[in-house]
Amino acid sequence: MAQCSTLNLPVDHVGLVARDLSELLAGFQRLGFAVTQPRSLMTSRETDGRVEEKGQQSAHIMFSQGYLELTAVMGGAQGMHLEHYVGRPPGIHILAIRTESARDAWEAVRRAGLNPSSCAASVRHISYGQTGDAHFEWFMFDDHEFPEALVCLVDHLTPDLVFQPDVMVHPNGARVLAEVLLCVEDMRQARGRFSKLEVTGSARAEGLAGLIICDWAGLERRFPGLEFTPGRIAGVTIEVDDLEKAAELIFDEGIAISQNNAGEVWVSPQDAGGALVAFRGIAAG
Repeated sequence: MAQCSTLNLPVDHVGLVARDLSELLAGFQRLGFAVTQPRSLMTSRETDGRVEEKGQQSAHIMFSQGYLELTAVMGGAQGMHLEHYVGRPPGIHILAIRTESARDAWEAVRRAGLNPSSCAASVRHISYGQTGDAHFEWFMFDDHEFPEALVCLVDHLTPDLVFQPDVMVHPNGARVLAEVLLCVEDMRQARGRFSKLEVTGSARAEGLAGLIICDWAGLERRFPGLEFTPGRIAGVTIEVDDLEKAAELIFDEGIAISQNNAGEVWVSPQDAGGALVAFRGIAAG
């Protein structure tokens, strides 16, 4: 049965994980996205005051609210938070839900029966526009609770440093990360697990993506000709200023595009780091 269901969860960002960050950057630049440079290393502050590198090197595609994170793991992944995901096929392996208070959200999900990691205070150096150290608090869940991806909640403590207007301008006219598409086999079971995250009380703000849970038939009906694997994040939908111009830019790069009856166009996962990337006009829907 073809089904899709939307959860009231504010998606802060999703992350594509790969071994080769340069290849990811080149692929998304060909799709018309501006990618922040130089690449940033994430660090965390330990309880004893030490600052520790997390072995995660990232570049970012920024929108007015959310963003795409392009990530590579430096060296071995043993013992770091992406350890369970770097061996998987390329694609989206990080799903970050925004919260206004990581500590309050941590208490709420514990009461809902989930078992989150402890809250971590992390830092990412911002090297574009107004430079400085972006601070955020976050926690994650074990892959036994959410095997589809590394699911975490994040609280931006310095949002003005992260979301700077100068890096939100893209050649393809991208404005909004509109949807995150999760493919599952058992809709009822998956919705039951992910709906526990709604207890944090973080409602979707204007401009923040929603999480769309679909079975494979629901996704295939919307994006005919693509095969989807249940149990992972299938892709994202991006809203652009001018869909025709965005499609022309991608086509001129020699990348095949498809279109459905709803007027959306998309590129296959092989051209976008293992993830479906769909585009629609800013006024659509």
